[in-house]
Amino acid sequence: MIMKKLILSLLFILPISINAQTGIDEKRAETTVIGEVTLLSFGRSGDKNGTASISADDTASEQGKTHYVLAYQNQENRTKAEHRAVDFFADRSDLDHLFDEMIKVLKTGIEVNIPVGENTLYLSRMDLSKYGILMVQVSGRGYFKLGDEQLFALFGKSDQWNKDDWSKKAYKKYMK
Repeated sequence: MIMKKLILSLLFILPISINAQTGIDEKRAETTVIGEVTLLSFGRSGDKNGTASISADDTASEQGKTHYVLAYQNQENRTKAEHRAVDFFADRSDLDHLFDEMIKVLKTGIEVNIPVGENTLYLSRMDLSKYGILMVQVSGRGYFKLGDEQLFALFGKSDQWNKDDWSKKAYKKYMK
């Protein structure tokens, strides 16, 4: 008799837990990925070192601003994958401003500190043979590096990236 009650109660609880799990999946479906890129290592040619992405949670807002998450793999640690995230509220013009500041640092090399949510992004340029690489350091939370094409893709602007604008000749002209 006790066994029969136990089995009946388990049969009643099981559908409730399945429905609760489904509710979580429905909430995830409301997240929009703005852009995602594979981060490259600067060791061996073609090495991959994690990903970075920006996504928007369409269900959360604060004072008319959307909740965004900048997720990245901390490239400070090359032996294990450390995934980090920066949460912030912004409207589209704030996101465009962040993109413009990153482009400016990439083109000019002038370092900038930008408060984003409860963190500060320290933006600087690393000069390599032909082009600069944007280094994004997050206050006490590691860093990740992006090239020009990756930066456009991260912000969902791949269609605006023009290889000719970033050619060695155009790059040197911009720097003068």
